[in-house]
Amino acid sequence: MDASGAGAGAIRNSAVPMSRIGLNDHKAGMKGLDKHKINQIIVEASKGSKYYENEVKKEQTVTKKIETMVANLQRLTTAQKSASQQAMDREVDRLERDRVLGRVVVHADMDAFYAAVEMRDNPALRDVPMAVGSQAMLSTSNYAARRFGVRAAMPGFIARKLCPRLVIVGTNFDKYRAVCKEVHSVLARYDPQFCPMGLDESYLDITDYVLKKYHIKKQNDGTQQDSHTPPPSEQDSDDLCTPPDGPLSAAHWEIAASVVAEIRSQITMVTGLTASAGIAPNMMLAKVASDMNKPDGQFLVEPTREGVLGFVRQLPIRKICGIGKVTERLLQGLGVTTCNHLYQQRATLNLLFSSTTSQHFLRIAMAIGDTNVHSYGNSQRKSLSTERTFAELSKESDLLCKCRELCVCLAEEMMREGIAGRTVTLKIKTITFEVRSRSETLPCHVTSCDDIYRTASQLLRAEMAAASPTPLRLRLMGVRVSTLQRIGTDNMLQRTSTDSTLQRTSTDNMLQRTSTDNTLQRTGTDNTLQRTSTDNMLHRTSTDNTLQRTGTDNTLQRTSTDSTLQRTGTDNMMKLTHFFHSQHHHPTTDPTTDPLSTIEPPKEVTDCPVCGRQIPTSDNTVLNRHLDDCLSLTTIQETAAARKRLLNSPASSPHKRQCCVKPLEAFWT
Repeated sequence: MDASGAGAGAIRNSAVPMSRIGLNDHKAGMKGLDKHKINQIIVEASKGSKYYENEVKKEQTVTKKIETMVANLQRLTTAQKSASQQAMDREVDRLERDRVLGRVVVHADMDAFYAAVEMRDNPALRDVPMAVGSQAMLSTSNYAARRFGVRAAMPGFIARKLCPRLVIVGTNFDKYRAVCKEVHSVLARYDPQFCPMGLDESYLDITDYVLKKYHIKKQNDGTQQDSHTPPPSEQDSDDLCTPPDGPLSAAHWEIAASVVAEIRSQITMVTGLTASAGIAPNMMLAKVASDMNKPDGQFLVEPTREGVLGFVRQLPIRKICGIGKVTERLLQGLGVTTCNHLYQQRATLNLLFSSTTSQHFLRIAMAIGDTNVHSYGNSQRKSLSTERTFAELSKESDLLCKCRELCVCLAEEMMREGIAGRTVTLKIKTITFEVRSRSETLPCHVTSCDDIYRTASQLLRAEMAAASPTPLRLRLMGVRVSTLQRIGTDNMLQRTSTDSTLQRTSTDNMLQRTSTDNTLQRTGTDNTLQRTSTDNMLHRTSTDNTLQRTGTDNTLQRTSTDSTLQRTGTDNMMKLTHFFHSQHHHPTTDPTTDPLSTIEPPKEVTDCPVCGRQIPTSDNTVLNRHLDDCLSLTTIQETAAARKRLLNSPASSPHKRQCCVKPLEAFWT
């Protein structure tokens, strides 16, 4: 099909945004439906709603992009097309040389997971069309509801037009996470390093498991023929578990199919739910294959070059993970509807899309995907997020409570993953379906709910202020952390809150803040600041009664040399010591006992002994951070001023000059 002609036809038919709100019959359970009738119902139910108006705007934006692409296509010269063709052909040769067919990759996908859990726990739902979600948006639907065109990511009010008998059940993520753990316990038996992609799907590389089973089977067959054959040594077993350079044999893949059937059976025994699976030489193909025989089935892609190319060639582009409705619409505007078209028009796509996107299209067309499952989860994760769709919220307290709820879920997942994040992003969707996001990058990596909520709530308040005097009316909110780093790595500032106590240590270029047992003690001895951290107390060591701050290799080091550091801020130190002793016997209110305590400003305040400002006493973290910053700034200023006076004094002796350490400003800069 000519790309420019296809684009013109797509533009003429864009009055109704069917590509956005119409039935996606590529999903499991959607085949054989009356697509025209279902789309008519969807359009009639949507017209006049803010949802429909928003989809029309998005469709117009995509249409303009297609118009631009078609115009650019018509301006391409023969020389440009020829050069692009040669470049893509060279890339085809390179990818072909790197093709890997020797891994057994499995994509395990739970069938209608949320709905299946609810049906398991409530037998009355098993034989009726039902979905999980709300009137605003559905998370998933069972297969009975899918026969009416009801699907995930569909507004509940439209779903009820398609299926008036539809039963909508609210989400229960605590229950879903508990079932997810049971599923993961099964998967870990076959691949301890499996890669979960959410609550309901995971990738496994069972190559080693298959090779071991193949070796055992071969040994058993040999033993039956020769009973004197010795059992394999551990070294022999390890050698035989090393994957061969080329493709695995048919016997290996036969064992792989039986292993996957066993995994699915084990999941059903443990959870009472069914799972489908795809088996292929790479992750992309396994993902597509897992959808071929849903529900409760599996599909093996023939693990040869001819087999994988034949499998991919006629697949609709929407079947491929990563090609959504917008990309599908753009490609359709150029006459590309199947993976085979991606290959045929590779030169044109290389000129109209970015190099990264065109490379992705070419890899799809050649059935080449990632094979390193074990590194995929670590290397590919760029962010962690959670979001919820809900009935309209506009009260400030309700919005902040929802924000807090999301931060709690996100912090729990970050701790499970062992990840800290530095950039916090707030995503909101208004009742007019306008999506906005605000981000803030913090000076250090954080993991605690309090740190994430502090930033997310500030971003939310900024949105409220921008909407004032009209209240901010939302139907979706999400919180995301990015710029991730594994907890415990070098050059990372990690803050963790546990039982409201602050502890500071310096190890491997990392300042770690932890809080335990509500205990904080600071002592001042011989005009030297000493903070002890024994038995859950903060300790900053000083040797030979001297404080020295040096900044080397991003490490906070406080040592002392020669004699003592004379500080003119002795009075402030004594005030601080007295202040902490007076606060020690006044435990703070536990914010977890009152969900609104994290929203309203604390009522209990006290005067800072350093600057005199009023600071809240209901949160040790806020209190300690203020005192640290205030004390550090005051001490630095006073020490610098004292040293300057000492050096400028004509009566100062050489001995007095040696008592002064290097300027503290050098460390802070």
